[in-house]
Amino acid sequence: MSHPRFPDSTISKARTHNSDTEPNRVLALSFWHTREDAQRYEREQFDTVQKTVQHLLETAPVVRTFDVHTSTAHKVAAEKAAQNNAPRTRAGPHVARPTLRFLRKETLTISAKNVKTLRAAHESWNKRDFAGLVRAAAEGLAYTDHGRKIPLNSREKFREWTEGWAKGFSDGRITDPHYIDAGDIVVAEFTCEGTNDGPFASLKPTGRKMSLPFCEICHFDKQGRMVSGGCYYDQYTLLTQLGHIQPLAAAA
Repeated sequence: MSHPRFPDSTISKARTHNSDTEPNRVLALSFWHTREDAQRYEREQFDTVQKTVQHLLETAPVVRTFDVHTSTAHKVAAEKAAQNNAPRTRAGPHVARPTLRFLRKETLTISAKNVKTLRAAHESWNKRDFAGLVRAAAEGLAYTDHGRKIPLNSREKFREWTEGWAKGFSDGRITDPHYIDAGDIVVAEFTCEGTNDGPFASLKPTGRKMSLPFCEICHFDKQGRMVSGGCYYDQYTLLTQLGHIQPLAAAA
């Protein structure tokens, strides 16, 4: 692979691999001769490349850097050297494969699992499957409802909190979710919609509808359990939509 700013002498090889289990997930590998070459590419070109393919991506790409001690890329360099009557460097392709599998596991399996776990929790709430919703939560989960400043210091408290939303909005659903994969942290943006046909905390039902944007940030441990997190929403918007307070313009 050549690049106008990075000739063949700088970059050894670039490849893309589709996941066997998740066909919409792609692993891209680039091998650089020196760490400085890779860092220069990241500074000068990576943002441009990412913007070019942004419309094709569902989540932000996860980038990791590793030192490669032996790989098939060395064989490419060795063949070029042989053509110039230089000493040939020997490298077995069997040595490179564990490195590629490690990259695949680290980049795809672990972080992708966290996104899958959070998406499954949201789908469980839509189905009112509260046991499934907390299945991957740690017993000592620390979660905060920042909209109402409510700390939830256990998995059971978190479950009760999610049940409270369902009691207040029997037809409530999480809609249009988007997930940002940041490794052990997953950021979700979604809208919660529903009709207030039941008591919500200390408030009586009004029969009015809500359509409330949420941002949720969840932290996962190495075992894939959610250990902490929190959600952000505008309580003023919620209370206005439900008719408990008047909009500021109307009140004035």
